[in-house]
Amino acid sequence: MRGLVAVALSLATLAGCSSVEVDEAAFEHQPPQRIAVLPLEVSSELAAEDPGAAHEATIVTEQLRASLEESTYLQLSTAALRRVLRARGWDDPAALRAATSRRVSDALGVDAVLRGRLEAVDNLQGGVIYRRTIQARLRLVRRDGRVLATLVARESDTGGLLLLGHSQLLETIDKTLINNSEHGFHHLSARFSEEIVSKLPQPPELVRPAEPALSDFQVEASRAGERLRPGDRLVLLAKGDPGLFVRVRFGQSYGFLTLEESSPGVYRGEHVITLGEAWEGGVRALASDPWGQGAECLAAARYRVSARALPAPTQLSWVRRGEGSELRWEPVPGASAYAVQSLAPGGALRRTEE
Repeated sequence: MRGLVAVALSLATLAGCSSVEVDEAAFEHQPPQRIAVLPLEVSSELAAEDPGAAHEATIVTEQLRASLEESTYLQLSTAALRRVLRARGWDDPAALRAATSRRVSDALGVDAVLRGRLEAVDNLQGGVIYRRTIQARLRLVRRDGRVLATLVARESDTGGLLLLGHSQLLETIDKTLINNSEHGFHHLSARFSEEIVSKLPQPPELVRPAEPALSDFQVEASRAGERLRPGDRLVLLAKGDPGLFVRVRFGQSYGFLTLEESSPGVYRGEHVITLGEAWEGGVRALASDPWGQGAECLAAARYRVSARALPAPTQLSWVRRGEGSELRWEPVPGASAYAVQSLAPGGALRRTEE
């Protein structure tokens, strides 16, 4: 084929299947309303095949917790769950696996726990075609150890891009990169989690507890005025109900800092301005109870931080390399590295840092 003629063929199919077994008599007699989603384990076979399986299991766990927010269950917050697991030594998967449902449920203050094991994560990347699959087995286990529901779920996303020329090259590469990226895995995990939650039996909706209260929040800066620089320090102090999870947000969207409860109802923390920060606005304290109910308190102080490092690379170029091609992000002056995406003959993608 001659000339600048390109044909792009995109095929995509979504496939999912699941099975569920429910002990209806036990569930209806004593439906669990307060539950906790424990971190998914990784099967020994998957751990041997995929070095990144633990990270993928974390993503699926987080998506499951997010999907359960739309259910009638009252779910223990991630922050409260992590605190208890860390304090009991159950952040070790083997130790958590060995702990009985009664011990875990009593420590967390829940009626049941959702335990699971990630069994398969397939990620076929061939440039022309890709396939991603998630498979897991989960059990809803009551405090007394009775299994109320067992779910086996599998979700797949298959598609691809057939590239015969270089017209629309950047758009084609962009789509393929997204499908093969962590963003694509998050998207597949979300669909997988929604399927799991849709199959879980739902208890009657529980009246949620009252919102937690913050009575005071103060910010003390090491520099006078509202303009801060790298190295400046902010000391943060919040007061309210004991046992809360308190985070501080800087400006509208810069980031969060978790405060430690130094004494019952007193929360403290410290933040040092670092190179690269850029935000403006108030500093807010946000509190949530173990069940995710939240409250917010706005500090009177407002600050302006502009400590940006060099801007990110912005120039984009495409270069033919023999029978393949190369997509390059050029660095700005002073940058130490830049990313290169190479498209080899046949459509395979390679990423390098230079």
